Amino acid sequence: VTWTYGVSGVAWQDGQLHTIKSAALDQVTPSPNVEAVRPANQFRYDVTVPVSTVSYPAPGSFYQSSQLSTISGTSSDAGPGTPSGVSLVEVAIKDEGTSLFLNAANSAFDVAGSCWVAATSTNPWTKAGVPWSQGVNYRGWSRALDGAGNQQSVSVLSGGVGFKVDNIAPDSAMTS
Repeated sequence: VTWTYGVSGVAWQDGQLHTIKSAALDQVTPSPNVEAVRPANQFRYDVTVPVSTVSYPAPGSFYQSSQLSTISGTSSDAGPGTPSGVSLVEVAIKDEGTSLFLNAANSAFDVAGSCWVAATSTNPWTKAGVPWSQGVNYRGWSRALDGAGNQQSVSVLSGGVGFKVDNIAPDSAMTS
């Protein structure tokens, strides 16, 4: 027999492990037969949204392509009790000149509108293999997803970390 039980009004506690047990009884009279208690099912209730940040490159900085083998950052899922933990970090990287985003499928800046690409690991996280171009201003964002499906809300319309690739050495000359 399949059954359901409504749980509206239950005050689940964020970050806490909850246990559910069930047992059936029949309608034999005068004493119903009771099923031996089955193993309990446990779940962790988690409504805390995780966070992530870009820590490298530094905002407003200039880098040679060789200095940007990866971009990196940190993430966390801090909340009451024991949260489910960060399960995925994604990054969005925009070429500010063309307004195109990095494409996960071909590692090219050819996507109009945001495109989120999986980072390696979660804390710290990294993203390698980005085809940086000389003289281009870039902007990067990160967002985290936890094991319960809570996702950090990030707008690629503002914020992020802006930086520029500059591979050309300065030139100077003396004049009389």
